[in-house]
Amino acid sequence: MITVNYDIIKQDSFSKKGIFLCLLPIGIIGLLVRMYFEPATALTGDATNYFVYAADTGLKGKLSDVYFLGNSGWSLLLSAFFSMTKYDDPLFLMELQRSLSIFISVVTIIPVYFLCRRFFNQSYSLIGASLFLFQPHLIINSTLGITEPIFLFLGISSLTLFLNNNHKIIYASFAVAGLFTLIRFEGLLFFAMLSIMFFVKYRNEKRYFLRYPLVLAIYVLVLLPVAYSNFETHERDGFVSELIGTASYMHYVQGIPDVGDPLYGSADSANIQNFLANGIKNTIFFFGVAAIPIFIFFVPIGIILVIKNKNNLKIDFKIVTVILISITMLIPAFYTYARGSDDVRFLFMVFPLLVLISLYGISKLKMKNHHFMM
Repeated sequence: MITVNYDIIKQDSFSKKGIFLCLLPIGIIGLLVRMYFEPATALTGDATNYFVYAADTGLKGKLSDVYFLGNSGWSLLLSAFFSMTKYDDPLFLMELQRSLSIFISVVTIIPVYFLCRRFFNQSYSLIGASLFLFQPHLIINSTLGITEPIFLFLGISSLTLFLNNNHKIIYASFAVAGLFTLIRFEGLLFFAMLSIMFFVKYRNEKRYFLRYPLVLAIYVLVLLPVAYSNFETHERDGFVSELIGTASYMHYVQGIPDVGDPLYGSADSANIQNFLANGIKNTIFFFGVAAIPIFIFFVPIGIILVIKNKNNLKIDFKIVTVILISITMLIPAFYTYARGSDDVRFLFMVFPLLVLISLYGISKLKMKNHHFMM
């Protein structure tokens, strides 16, 4: 459990320098914890795919024409760093990949902090950043050299920027959403929901409503260079083609066997009922696993206090946006769990909402303790 001395950390009393000085030691501790758990072995699993693509791209100075990745954003970033080093030591490059992943995971406390600031004061926002940073699943995942750390950093950054009232910053959120989509094609769903909320936000302001084409252009321009290069080399754009490809795998829910699939390999099991049952069961189960050990305590308290204080709650655009974005990001997780996946990482984009719920519970408990002592 994370405890805070409220005699030292006063509410809403920090300057920008003070915030930095508070986040810095939190980040350093988070970095040291990750370095402690960092494995001293070669990359495995998906990380090797990103590594090979990055190394080939870095050597050739253009997108790999030998390997194809539907979501090449992480590998493209790695290739930029690889190109600054010698390629004669693969183990060093693998270590660089892990180190970059760990660093990005740690600096994600910055957008998490500012997301929390949209709803809570500085003290609680620091607690929220800590809750996120020291989540064990995120710590272990950051040492694997895969996409989740940068996926979370860009996703949370885009969401935080979008909740700003400055329209120029909102435009920037869609540029970041484009980078988010370069990492994983689930960013297309994220962009779709962000667009819906853009129309909701400016539904009564025609001047801003008509600026959506600019928002769309910003998003597309971020994706276009990579999509064009992918299509020229592999005849697949890596984004829409992957989303359509995923949808095409859904033929088994119509009763058509998916040959060789352990869950849907026969006509008896290949049906929508089993798909939904597996999805619901596994999503709930891994949601519980993901909540251990930090959120399993704070989130239920927060939910209970939300229900208890529902008459005093102010449900505004910002919290609705966070909730709907979280639900949207559950869609690919549900699909993956319905297909039999057993990894909690598909639920990581829901963690910001869990942090906010936890902070609500913590803030209410603090207020009750304060009144009790008075």
